[in-house]
Amino acid sequence: MNNEKEISFDDYSFHYVFEIGINIEKEIVDFYLSLDFHEGKVEDRKERLATMRTRTSFRIVNFKEVAKPNDSGQILIPSRLIELGNAFSINHTRAMFALKVEGTRYANAVIPLANRNITAPKDI
Repeated sequence: MNNEKEISFDDYSFHYVFEIGINIEKEIVDFYLSLDFHEGKVEDRKERLATMRTRTSFRIVNFKEVAKPNDSGQILIPSRLIELGNAFSINHTRAMFALKVEGTRYANAVIPLANRNITAPKDI
Protein backbone atom coordinates (compact mmCIF):
# COMPACT_ATOMS: atom_id res chain seq x y z
CA MET A 1 0.00 0.00 0.00
CA ASN A 2 1.18 3.49 -0.65
CA ASN A 3 0.32 6.68 1.13
CA GLU A 4 -0.42 8.90 -1.86
CA LYS A 5 -4.05 9.53 -1.01
CA GLU A 6 -5.69 8.68 2.31
CA ILE A 7 -9.24 7.40 2.38
CA SER A 8 -11.63 10.05 3.64
CA PHE A 9 -12.87 9.50 7.18
CA ASP A 10 -16.44 9.11 5.84
CA ASP A 11 -15.57 6.55 3.15
CA TYR A 12 -15.17 3.43 5.25
CA SER A 13 -17.19 1.32 7.68
CA PHE A 14 -16.71 -1.46 10.22
CA HIS A 15 -18.74 -4.58 10.89
CA TYR A 16 -18.51 -6.19 14.35
CA VAL A 17 -19.23 -9.77 15.43
CA PHE A 18 -18.93 -10.58 19.14
CA GLU A 19 -18.65 -14.02 20.74
CA ILE A 20 -18.14 -15.12 24.32
CA GLY A 21 -16.32 -18.15 25.67
CA ILE A 22 -16.41 -19.34 29.27
CA ASN A 23 -13.82 -21.56 30.93
CA ILE A 24 -15.48 -22.74 34.13
CA GLU A 25 -12.41 -24.52 35.54
CA LYS A 26 -10.13 -21.49 35.14
CA GLU A 27 -12.93 -18.99 35.91
CA ILE A 28 -12.17 -17.03 32.74
CA VAL A 29 -14.50 -15.25 30.36
CA ASP A 30 -13.14 -14.67 26.85
CA PHE A 31 -14.54 -11.93 24.63
CA TYR A 32 -13.88 -12.52 20.94
CA LEU A 33 -14.28 -9.77 18.38
CA SER A 34 -14.18 -10.24 14.63
CA LEU A 35 -14.02 -6.90 12.88
CA ASP A 36 -14.31 -6.35 9.13
CA PHE A 37 -13.05 -3.09 7.62
CA HIS A 38 -14.87 -2.05 4.44
CA GLU A 39 -14.47 0.70 1.91
CA GLY A 40 -17.75 2.61 1.69
CA LYS A 41 -20.42 3.51 4.21
CA VAL A 42 -22.62 0.82 5.75
CA GLU A 43 -25.43 1.33 3.23
CA ASP A 44 -23.13 1.02 0.20
CA ARG A 45 -20.26 -1.15 1.41
CA LYS A 46 -17.75 -2.06 -1.20
CA GLU A 47 -14.99 -4.59 -0.80
CA ARG A 48 -13.72 -5.82 2.54
CA LEU A 49 -10.23 -4.41 2.99
CA ALA A 50 -9.23 -6.19 6.19
CA THR A 51 -10.39 -8.47 8.97
CA MET A 52 -9.04 -8.43 12.51
CA ARG A 53 -9.86 -10.98 15.17
CA THR A 54 -9.04 -10.45 18.82
CA ARG A 55 -9.57 -12.20 22.15
CA THR A 56 -9.78 -10.31 25.43
CA SER A 57 -9.81 -12.52 28.53
CA PHE A 58 -10.74 -11.80 32.12
CA ARG A 59 -10.37 -14.03 35.16
CA ILE A 60 -13.41 -13.39 37.30
CA VAL A 61 -12.46 -13.52 41.00
CA ASN A 62 -16.05 -14.10 42.15
CA PHE A 63 -16.89 -16.35 39.20
CA LYS A 64 -19.33 -18.60 41.09
CA GLU A 65 -21.34 -15.56 42.19
CA VAL A 66 -21.36 -14.00 38.71
CA ALA A 67 -21.67 -16.94 36.31
CA LYS A 68 -24.65 -19.08 37.23
CA PRO A 69 -26.20 -22.00 35.36
CA ASN A 70 -29.83 -21.87 34.31
CA ASP A 71 -32.23 -24.84 34.50
CA SER A 72 -30.77 -26.38 31.33
CA GLY A 73 -27.18 -26.03 32.58
CA GLN A 74 -26.24 -23.12 30.33
CA ILE A 75 -23.93 -20.64 32.11
CA LEU A 76 -25.42 -17.16 32.30
CA ILE A 77 -23.41 -14.03 32.97
CA PRO A 78 -24.78 -10.54 33.64
CA SER A 79 -25.43 -8.38 30.59
CA ARG A 80 -23.42 -5.52 32.12
CA LEU A 81 -20.34 -7.78 32.25
CA ILE A 82 -20.90 -8.68 28.59
CA GLU A 83 -21.24 -5.01 27.69
CA LEU A 84 -18.03 -4.08 29.52
CA GLY A 85 -16.11 -7.03 28.06
CA ASN A 86 -17.23 -6.10 24.55
CA ALA A 87 -16.23 -2.47 25.16
CA PHE A 88 -12.74 -3.55 26.26
CA SER A 89 -12.55 -5.77 23.16
CA ILE A 90 -13.37 -2.87 20.88
CA ASN A 91 -10.86 -0.59 22.56
CA HIS A 92 -8.07 -3.18 22.40
CA THR A 93 -8.87 -3.89 18.77
CA ARG A 94 -9.02 -0.16 18.08
CA ALA A 95 -5.44 0.29 19.29
CA MET A 96 -4.12 -2.74 17.40
CA PHE A 97 -5.88 -1.69 14.21
CA ALA A 98 -4.43 1.84 14.45
CA LEU A 99 -0.93 0.35 14.68
CA LYS A 100 -1.55 -1.95 11.71
CA VAL A 101 -2.73 0.86 9.39
CA GLU A 102 -0.24 3.48 10.60
CA GLY A 103 1.67 4.93 7.65
CA THR A 104 -0.76 3.57 5.05
CA ARG A 105 -3.54 5.22 3.08
CA TYR A 106 -5.93 3.84 5.72
CA ALA A 107 -4.26 5.69 8.60
CA ASN A 108 -7.30 7.87 9.30
CA ALA A 109 -9.64 4.86 9.41
CA VAL A 110 -10.13 4.89 13.16
CA ILE A 111 -12.51 2.40 14.74
CA PRO A 112 -15.22 4.39 16.54
CA LEU A 113 -15.17 4.45 20.33
CA ALA A 114 -17.23 1.75 21.99
CA ASN A 115 -20.83 2.70 22.64
CA ARG A 116 -23.86 0.88 24.05
CA ASN A 117 -25.46 0.46 20.63
CA ILE A 118 -22.57 -1.81 19.68
CA THR A 119 -21.48 -3.41 22.96
CA ALA A 120 -24.78 -4.17 24.72
CA PRO A 121 -25.88 -7.78 24.35
CA LYS A 122 -28.82 -8.39 22.06
CA ASP A 123 -31.70 -10.70 22.95
CA ILE A 124 -31.91 -13.71 20.66
